[in-house]
Amino acid sequence: MLLYPLFQNNVQFVPDLFVFGNTDSTFIYKTTVVGPTKDNPMGGGATNSNIVRSHRYTPITFVPPADEKKNTTINATMSFNYNNIIQIYAGQDNLPYTKDDVFLYRPDFWERLSVQVSVE
Repeated sequence: MLLYPLFQNNVQFVPDLFVFGNTDSTFIYKTTVVGPTKDNPMGGGATNSNIVRSHRYTPITFVPPADEKKNTTINATMSFNYNNIIQIYAGQDNLPYTKDDVFLYRPDFWERLSVQVSVE
């Protein structure tokens, strides 16, 4: 089970929400109040939820056509680079590929998400 290491030692870290943009660094924010805050601008998640904030974001501006009867098509392609996303560490016996090995996502794995937007 891939999420098991996230629950070891009574420490829970499972991202509840990902927020891209409006920050100059990437960090994990643990909510303490319900509702919007500076680090939780959407107000999502309950108290003690984990929000990943990422600076990797390029805003786009949609300019509607001057002719109100003209249709505009917006294409968005989302991709995720999953190459080498899992790190495997030998467990306490220090022997690789045994039952006590630890499987983790690479640090900042969410930075591998990419969205390309085009307007026609």
